[in-house]
Amino acid sequence: MTKILLIKMPISYFPSPKALKMLKENYSTRIAFQYGPPLALALIVGSLKHYLTCDFELTVKDLNTASIPEKKYLMEEYFEHIENVFKDNHDIVLISCQYMFNQSWVNYTADLAHKLNPNAKIIVGGGFSTIFPEKAVATPSVDYAVIGEGEVVIVHIINKILSITDSNFENKYPFDGYAEKLPNGESKIVEKKTFVADLENHPTPDWSWFPIDRIVGDKADGTFYGLPVMCTRGCPHNCSYCSTRSYWGRQFVYDPVVKVINEILSIYKQYGITKFHIIDDNPALNNKWFLNLCKSILELPEEIEIIFSNFSIKSINSEIIEALKNIRQEKITIAIETGSQEMQKTIKKHLNLENIIEKVKLIRKNGLKVHACWMIGFPNETLDQIKQTTRMAVDIQADSIQMWPVFPFPGTEMYREAKGQNLINLDENDFDTMRQHTPGKILSSEWDGELLSQIAYDTQVEANFLNNPAYDTESGRQDMRDYLKGLIIRLPDHPIISICLGYLEHILDKNEESRSSYYHKALGLLNSESSFFKKFLNWDFPQLKDFESWLSENSKIAR
Repeated sequence: MTKILLIKMPISYFPSPKALKMLKENYSTRIAFQYGPPLALALIVGSLKHYLTCDFELTVKDLNTASIPEKKYLMEEYFEHIENVFKDNHDIVLISCQYMFNQSWVNYTADLAHKLNPNAKIIVGGGFSTIFPEKAVATPSVDYAVIGEGEVVIVHIINKILSITDSNFENKYPFDGYAEKLPNGESKIVEKKTFVADLENHPTPDWSWFPIDRIVGDKADGTFYGLPVMCTRGCPHNCSYCSTRSYWGRQFVYDPVVKVINEILSIYKQYGITKFHIIDDNPALNNKWFLNLCKSILELPEEIEIIFSNFSIKSINSEIIEALKNIRQEKITIAIETGSQEMQKTIKKHLNLENIIEKVKLIRKNGLKVHACWMIGFPNETLDQIKQTTRMAVDIQADSIQMWPVFPFPGTEMYREAKGQNLINLDENDFDTMRQHTPGKILSSEWDGELLSQIAYDTQVEANFLNNPAYDTESGRQDMRDYLKGLIIRLPDHPIISICLGYLEHILDKNEESRSSYYHKALGLLNSESSFFKKFLNWDFPQLKDFESWLSENSKIAR
C-alpha cells in the first residue's frame, strides 16, 4: 500500500524579515483575507482516484482550512499545522502551491518532509514550478516539479516512481510538462506541450476529503465565497502581462453544460453546499454555450447560489446581462486594466474605452453591480497615462474597484520585453515579493513603486468608500453599510471604513451611539496610523466632513 500525502500551502506571506518589513511599512500591501476551498486539490484527488491503478492510501490537507477554527490566519500559526501533517510517514508527498510568493512555504515544507520522511519522493506544483521548473527541482529536498495543469502529470510521475506501466493512460495523455532531478543531481526538463482537451470524459473534482463543516453550518467561515467550479480551460487572448497560457495553454475548451450542472447538483445533494463560485476568467466567450448554462442554472433548486468570478467585457451584451439577471447575479467583474487607449494597445488588451464606458452604464442600468479591475505602472507607461487610468476608474462609477501596481510576472511576454529593456527590478530568487500588489519591480524615470502604491491605494479609497455610487440611493446606502460591516471584520485597523460606517449610521438611522462608537475607533486608529491615513482627512467628501464635525462636537475627546 503506497501512502500518498497531498498538501496545500498557506496563501499567506512566509514570515521572512523582508515580508514582515514590507507589510509593516506599506499598508497598501495588506489585503483582507478571503477563504476559498482549494480546487487544485479536488482536481488532483479526482484524477488520482480515477487513474491510479496501484493500491494507495491518500491523505489530503489544506493548511488554510486548518487555520479557520481559530479565525487567526496568522503566518506563524502555519508552522504548527505543517508539523502536525508529518506525524505520520508517507511514501510520496505532493505539495501544491498556487502563488509564487508562497514558495518559501514550499521550500520549508519540502525540507521538513525530507527530514522526517527521508525515503519519500517529493513532488511540487503550482505557479513557481510552472515558471521556474529547474529552480523548483534544484531545491535539495524536491524530486519532481509539475509544469502547468497538474492532475494528469502527477499520475504519470507516481507511475514512474512506482515502476507502473499503464498503456491506456499513456496513450490518452502524453507524459510531458515536468522537471525531474536525476541521480547525478542535474535536472531534466520536459516541456509542456499537451493540455487536457476532453473535459467531457475528464474526472470531476473530488471533495470527499474536505472538512465540509468549515463552509457549512455553525463553524462555517464568514469569508467563504462559494465552492469553486471550473467550466473552461485555456485563453485565446494575448494580453502581454498574463501568465494564464503557461498553465492552461492557448486552446479554449468547455465542459459540457450538463456535466457542470451535474457536478453542482451532486455536491449540493451530498454535502448540502448551496454556494458555488464559477472561477473562469471568460465564461461567456462563447455566448451560445454560456446562455445554455444560464438556462440550465434556472432549473437548479432555488436555494443554490451561483457566483461568477470574471467576465471579458468584450463578451458582455444585453442578452448576457438579461441571462445573468435571471439567475440572480448581483455583480459582474470586469478587467479593464488601463484607462489609456494607447496602453490598451501596448499591453495587447485591445479594449475600446468608449465602448467600455457604455457597457458599464448598460450593466448598471439593468440593476447589476460592476466590479472593475485596474493596474498602473506598465513598462514605459507615463504618469499622464496613469492619471488617465485613475480618472476613468473613478469616473465610470463602478460599484467597486481594485487597483494594483503592475507586477512583472516571469514567464509573461511583458516580463521578457521589459527585461530586455533593463526595466525589471526583480530578483528571481526573491519569492516572498512575487505577488501582484508588490510595488517597485518595474523601473521608470517618472515614478517608483512607492508612488504607484500611493496612487493605487488613494484611488481605491476614493472609488470604494468615499465617492461610491451606492451613496446615491437609500437602498445603496443600506447595502454599503452591510458590506462595510463585513469588511471591517477582515480589515479591523482601517479607519476610513470606521468613518464611513459612522457616517452611514448617522444618515440612515440617526444612531448617534453607533456613530460615536465608529468614530471613536477611527480616531484611535488615526492616532496610531497617522503617517498613512491622516492625509485622507483633508479630502472633500461628506463622510470626512461629518467625522470632522463630530470631532468639533467632541473636542475634549479628540484631544
